[in-house]
Amino acid sequence: MNYIKRFSLVKRKFDMRNPRVSIVLINWNCYQDTAECVAALRKSAYRNFEIVVVDNASTDGSAERIEKEIRGIILIKSRDNLGWAGGTNLGVRDALKRGADYVLLLNADAFVEPDAIEKMVAKAESSPDIGLVSAALYYYKSRRLQHCGAEIDWEHCKIKETLDINKTNSLSSDRLWIWFTAALVNRKVIDAVGFFEERYFCYCEDQEYSIRAQRAGFRIAVAQDAKVFHRCHEIDVGGFDKLPLYFYFYVTRNDLFFFRKYSPKKIRFYRNYLKKIITGVAYKQKEGMGDVVDAYLDGLYCGFKGIDGRWDKAKKMPRWIRKFIVSHPNFCLDMLNGDVMKILKSRFHVNTATGIN
Repeated sequence: MNYIKRFSLVKRKFDMRNPRVSIVLINWNCYQDTAECVAALRKSAYRNFEIVVVDNASTDGSAERIEKEIRGIILIKSRDNLGWAGGTNLGVRDALKRGADYVLLLNADAFVEPDAIEKMVAKAESSPDIGLVSAALYYYKSRRLQHCGAEIDWEHCKIKETLDINKTNSLSSDRLWIWFTAALVNRKVIDAVGFFEERYFCYCEDQEYSIRAQRAGFRIAVAQDAKVFHRCHEIDVGGFDKLPLYFYFYVTRNDLFFFRKYSPKKIRFYRNYLKKIITGVAYKQKEGMGDVVDAYLDGLYCGFKGIDGRWDKAKKMPRWIRKFIVSHPNFCLDMLNGDVMKILKSRFHVNTATGIN
């Protein structure tokens, strides 16, 4: 056997043990996060990977700094901000052309431990039906567990986080959902179900993709010993008040898109969904957070109108509807709960014992 053939056989065996991983991350006005994320990746014990950075039309000079200062990566510059879904699709398509066996989707503000990729790949390779693998996510500063798998509660149309690393394996396989903050996707899944739903723009596209993968016959798993630390707007040290306004808009709208499409009990979903939004509106209004209230209600409006993609701030809930919801949240909740006597008592001052005004 000549040396070239022997080298080819050795290389093939190496590649079978160490699949090719393309790591795709999105940069949007966050050069420092991206630089630190790439630095952490370069300390990985797993070596058979490449890094693809998609700059999502940053306006702060990030793309130019990345091109100049971060070597050894593949940089894709998008002329438009395509959101997480569209930007990730750009990177994933490029990764597949380069022959990736797996695509590791990683947020720019998420930092892997040196052995995390190795453990995620090992988990993915442990069974041929595993299509998606999440790392265990921890808050960056406090080091508290943030995510290790969640269940979609179809009965009440909500997401239930586990937050117990020891219970991850007991989650119902047909309801399991993972964040794509740090998620390894087998190429076979992409070939089978396609790319991310770009109408979501950002948020909730990971739960939608999880469902599509499951329904195509793939299993979802969590590599419990693979640690990734996530800054996530520093909400672990400052509370949810640190979340940007667009978070409230996109989650409100995209939850409606998701459950309206996949929920087996549509009427129950609409009732529970509206109760959740109106409760949130009442709380934020009481706290004096009118801008968050607007984001909630505009997300609600755009969801029902089917207005997808990037948040168009000119598309707003009509003023009279907004005023009614903000002024009468308890009445709206009583209506949704079907509490007729409570409505009569509070609105028309009916004596419920005698029925007399």
